[in-house]
Amino acid sequence: MEFIKRHFKSLIAIGIVFQIILSAITYHPDLRAFVLASKFINQGEVFTFYDHVSKLPAGDTTKKIYGDDIFIYPPLSYLIPAAFYAPFAPFMKDIYDQVIFQDESIYQSNVAFLPLIIFKLPSLFFSLLILFFLPKLFSKKEHGQIAQLIWAILPTNLLVSAGMGQVDTILAFLILLSLIKIKEGNLSQAAVFIALSSLIKPTGLVLLPLIFIFSLVREGLVKSLITITPALLVWGIVSAPFILSPGYRMYALMANHTSKTIYAGIQIAGATLIPWFFIAYSYIIVRLMHKKISLLSSIGLTILSVLAFNHFHPQWFLWVVPFILYKTITNKQFLLLLGLILSWILIWLSFEPSLHLGMVLSLKTNFPPTLANPLVDSTIVLLARSFILGTLIYLLSEKNEAK
Repeated sequence: MEFIKRHFKSLIAIGIVFQIILSAITYHPDLRAFVLASKFINQGEVFTFYDHVSKLPAGDTTKKIYGDDIFIYPPLSYLIPAAFYAPFAPFMKDIYDQVIFQDESIYQSNVAFLPLIIFKLPSLFFSLLILFFLPKLFSKKEHGQIAQLIWAILPTNLLVSAGMGQVDTILAFLILLSLIKIKEGNLSQAAVFIALSSLIKPTGLVLLPLIFIFSLVREGLVKSLITITPALLVWGIVSAPFILSPGYRMYALMANHTSKTIYAGIQIAGATLIPWFFIAYSYIIVRLMHKKISLLSSIGLTILSVLAFNHFHPQWFLWVVPFILYKTITNKQFLLLLGLILSWILIWLSFEPSLHLGMVLSLKTNFPPTLANPLVDSTIVLLARSFILGTLIYLLSEKNEAK
């Protein structure tokens, strides 16, 4: 701790500078969807961008590259990046087109590509916000500083914010704000932040009932309805303008990727499978109803359940990081934290190279997506995935003090 106190600001500064450098020398094709959406939005298609590609003629280049289902996330996933890009859009038309139509050229002649910093600016900005808001989750200053240092160098954060430029950083920030508000006792604001997070990716929709149940058990029906109503209004007001969009209804509102958490389950009949996620979720609800678990833990463990029973996207782990940092640092469970980080790294490295070494512009040709990966389906990766599930079981069985 003495070393951290002496060099804290320098270490944080180094972490931030490294993140910015990394954002200029790495690229993942998933970034194109946000660039494409922002192009349409900043041209005035704020509420109709979901349908732009589907209305193009069959031979159009954009339609051939991306297909009608390119935009699969809720509206804020695209509106927030578009707002960040707007000041730069008039000066970057050619660069927009390069990323959208010829992104392979970014690899061919660049060790670093500075416009990538602009395209990753939303994720970098919200990563920085998380860095500064994390201490508010902790009672002790030194715990908050440890969390900040871990966040600044955490591989998951670096991948999502600097490497991929994904909006999961925004979602993680909103989840962090909701946890802070829960600690402060402001359930209504916590619910609003969760509702906003569900407008990035829909995970938050399974978290809102937990706040309602917690309030219902302790404060009664009227108070619980007052608590949850602002969140429902926020979700409804933001979603309403897009309801008329066929593309939004088909590919984002009812997207297939939202059902991936319920693939794993117990087969109890020929056509009946009870998802393991539903079992864990129900167990959390029952414990919450009987005041055996805190609301903060119920939120964090539900997110961890979503990840434990999913086929796994490396960036999704970022959602649960604020809770994991709070839980392990507060309880001094540093081996558990280390185990989760190492497990995530092993799972991440089991993906094809475009998600790790192949993201580095200068290494793309040496690590093409077709390169055989020795970690794919290996026992060590299965063990890493099992460790995440084992951690969930351990934390579910803990004697939590409900507050």
